[in-house]
Amino acid sequence: MLPKQSQQAIRRQEVNEWYVASAAVPEKTQSSCRMEMSGGCNFCGDTSAPQLYRTTRNLWGCEECLCEVARCIECEVAIEAGGGKTWEDGLAYCHQCAQSRPLCFCCNRPAFEVAARDENGTICLLCEGNFPHCNSCDGLVYSDCLTYLKKTYCLACSERFPLCLDCGEAVKQGQQCTACQGPVRACGGCCRILSLRWYVCDGWWYCPECFWEAMCLCQFCLEPALDGICDECSEQRVTDLDSLSNLLDEVRWFCDEEFGLRVTQPFELKMASRPQDMPRKGTDKYTLGRSVVGLWDPVTRQIWLGQGYPVWFAAAVLAHEFTHVWQWQHCPRQSPDVMEGFASWVEWRVAHNLGRTVFAENLFRKLCPVYGQGLRRCLRLEEQVGATVLVERMKSLTSFSLWTSLLAMLD
Repeated sequence: MLPKQSQQAIRRQEVNEWYVASAAVPEKTQSSCRMEMSGGCNFCGDTSAPQLYRTTRNLWGCEECLCEVARCIECEVAIEAGGGKTWEDGLAYCHQCAQSRPLCFCCNRPAFEVAARDENGTICLLCEGNFPHCNSCDGLVYSDCLTYLKKTYCLACSERFPLCLDCGEAVKQGQQCTACQGPVRACGGCCRILSLRWYVCDGWWYCPECFWEAMCLCQFCLEPALDGICDECSEQRVTDLDSLSNLLDEVRWFCDEEFGLRVTQPFELKMASRPQDMPRKGTDKYTLGRSVVGLWDPVTRQIWLGQGYPVWFAAAVLAHEFTHVWQWQHCPRQSPDVMEGFASWVEWRVAHNLGRTVFAENLFRKLCPVYGQGLRRCLRLEEQVGATVLVERMKSLTSFSLWTSLLAMLD
């Protein structure tokens, strides 16, 4: 008597041989065989099986024959070779059930149960826990957002309502918070109501444009400056497309030599004289204060960068956007924190290589759950496996592990 494990191995081999043999039999012969074996298992012929299960080829098998065959999570049909897809976590989908479902923006699987859906994409119920909820409208936040006092707001709510700077609640009416009676403060420089982003300096609240002058810091390198930009950053600027193209060549060489990020498919480089000249919908936006400084548009395969930025800053942003080009060519559909976190990791490494440690530290300390937290998770993963393995894992990684996420939250 063979052990049960050996019996199952023999049975699997018999089933696989049956697949090969039946594929070569004409359709008419196959139909007649099914009719002859319709009273029992189509694989082993057992007529005493208590329950039979349908397969994607409309055959019926007993539990012993199909014990290690994956079943569709929606219709529970047994998935034969080529009849569906099985994922790493064990979930399987037959093609018939999957073809009418939208793909999840996070895991790239058919979304049988939808947690959120908008113009940015669809999030399935299984991936809902990877994203925060808006503290105002309770909608799932998986695109641009605002974080303050451990509260998260979607971009629509953060632009529509000013926030109480005492408790962080959105103030929908009046100039006083209904939760704590705290005031809605205006910028100490230009007197605009603070709604999207702000900074605090010496007890005053400032919008990003006024903050750097109040702090006497350069808004790019964060070094001392009287008017918001230091002499070095003011003098060494990228003002034309030819200079930007030469800088991109250097960034490509560095990313290839240092990380192995090689892009073979063509893309185009564009320069915008004003941030509002860049395309907005369906793009990855890289923001500084209220302004978009760079983006990668996968639809037109274009990298956009603003005009007049310091050379080192333009190189860091180009490295970020060039990484998105590499991800578009080599990586699967990734969660936002993986996609933006890895691009920020490359930017962080480039900033360190250029000697901009203060700027790199500011990237690391960002409160944003996508850019800042994604960067910290990549750095934690780099500590565990090394930079080379991190880059290789990005080619198949769709979301960070729970352990990596917990370690990153401690930073």
